[in-house]
Amino acid sequence: MFRKAITAILAPSAVLAISAFAQSSWGQQTGLTNPGFEEPRVKKASFELVETMPGWKTTDTRFEIWSSGFLDVAAHDGTQFVELNAYIDGTLFQDSTGIQRGSVLEFTFAHRGRNGDDAMKLTITDLGADNALGGGNDAVLFTKQYTTGKDAWAVYNSTTEQKIKALGNTVRFAYGAVSAAGGNLGQGNLLDAADFGVGVVSEAPPENAMKLDIVDGGAFTFGYRTTAMPGFNEFPNTDSPHPGIMRRNIKDGDYFSFAQNTRDTELKAQETSLVHYPAKSEGSGVLSPGINPGDIAIARFTAMDDGEYHFKISAQLIEEDPTGAGVTIYVDGQVATETQLKEHLVPWTTSSIVKLKKGQTVDIAVDSGLDKNWEKDHVLITAKAWTNKHDK
Repeated sequence: MFRKAITAILAPSAVLAISAFAQSSWGQQTGLTNPGFEEPRVKKASFELVETMPGWKTTDTRFEIWSSGFLDVAAHDGTQFVELNAYIDGTLFQDSTGIQRGSVLEFTFAHRGRNGDDAMKLTITDLGADNALGGGNDAVLFTKQYTTGKDAWAVYNSTTEQKIKALGNTVRFAYGAVSAAGGNLGQGNLLDAADFGVGVVSEAPPENAMKLDIVDGGAFTFGYRTTAMPGFNEFPNTDSPHPGIMRRNIKDGDYFSFAQNTRDTELKAQETSLVHYPAKSEGSGVLSPGINPGDIAIARFTAMDDGEYHFKISAQLIEEDPTGAGVTIYVDGQVATETQLKEHLVPWTTSSIVKLKKGQTVDIAVDSGLDKNWEKDHVLITAKAWTNKHDK
């Protein structure tokens, strides 16, 4: 729960001695919004040209989103990807703020040709003191062209490049189409799993790690806390349409909602929900506090064994709300770090390596923030946890 008395996020060097086993140091990172192009959703095995896409901007007039299986092309990650050449040889880009001077920037993305060998260019630009493109004070931090055939995805990242150092200003991260096989400007350069920021590669799970994503890993459970029901109350896995019980909503993507203070679950459960699970994005869930003061939605990770667990948690508002929601991470019941989300679609990301004893917990909690506007405080949570400890 976000507390007015706490005014700062814990610094990366802060160490919390939560208990003899639960110890953690949480540091804030930067990353891209919607890196896998999973929003907005398009129909399965189809494509769609859309005017807007969370986080991204384009020099074209539309974004072209493909669903896995369209033209027999499977997504590299998740269920969707994009084509840079929607109508023209366009550029997709995002601006990232708040990156401290001297930070090492990392990137990773998957590229594939559509009809043959396609070429695209990645450019990372510091926008200067005015934080705007142009004006004579921009600095290109990195640029490189990549060419990939149509038969398979190729993954490129910054691990083989010289260190890319931030200058402390807004950074523009841009993918631009260069050429497409066949010469059709509307066909070429498929892109997926595009991420950029501090630690997006070096702190990613190794291939042999036991990955425990918020949906697929099964290690997360969802619950809530109210003034009348403190602690952690797990949502029952049921289709029963009773007040205070989760239900299955097939129409809106087969997720569960917590219907509070109403029996009209078919019409009002979404508006009075604490949690939607899972969201339409792979590996994500939407947490929204309830309508009453003190209502908090919680995603809980429970350690399966004694060991060291790696966490990367991202939270972003998915409703227009100028003041936003409060997000708090608890380790074994103690506050580890927290923030107040204030801007639409601007993600807050934090990571840590946490030593846990079997049965100890890490909670991601969402409350209605300082404005108490629960109706707009829907927060998309993307939580990845992994451990190098495998089952015997």
